[in-house]
Amino acid sequence: MNTTANCARGKITDISYYIEWIVSTLGGGSSTTMRHLGQMLAALESYFVDVNTGGHSERLEAFVRGLAFSFVRRINRERVRQRPCDNHHRSAALLTEHDVDAFVGATLPVGLQMVQSVSGSSASRAVIKQLASMRPDVVLPPLLERVNSALETHREHPTKLSLSLGNVACLADVLVDPGPRYRQGPTHVIPLLVREVSFKQEDMAL
Repeated sequence: MNTTANCARGKITDISYYIEWIVSTLGGGSSTTMRHLGQMLAALESYFVDVNTGGHSERLEAFVRGLAFSFVRRINRERVRQRPCDNHHRSAALLTEHDVDAFVGATLPVGLQMVQSVSGSSASRAVIKQLASMRPDVVLPPLLERVNSALETHREHPTKLSLSLGNVACLADVLVDPGPRYRQGPTHVIPLLVREVSFKQEDMAL
């Protein structure tokens, strides 16, 4: 995970320490850190709107991306690897399902704004991918809704459609195999492909 970003004067600032500190203090089902983090992410959301992008955008993107990666890494350490030497948290401080719900809920609005921005990079889609790996039932529906909306207005807003399709393509593996939380995910694949082929044929006929 690369969390080094250029600041305005050309300096290199490593923000991974701050990210690790924030994620390490989450957990236990009622973290004060989570409440403050949610407030901060809500305040940052407007900075990813196209008209507000600037020299700060790269660092903010690196921060949000780093949060998502670090949070997923901690879940894997606590629930998948499950080796005592990897677990630095007391049992009462481990991440709960409520913590995961809260983190995804707080980060998703920012993630959606990042991937919908014209200036957004492919790396920003990694945030959505990490969130979808934890809560596909929360992340996939709004993305699919944006695709359907973009398909309806693809002639007026072709860039919007391109961004929306790119976002879903990034999550193809999660969409096809989302697990028990979103079993209807695979049912969206064929309709999306059919609609995309249909409007491309329409464009070729013009």
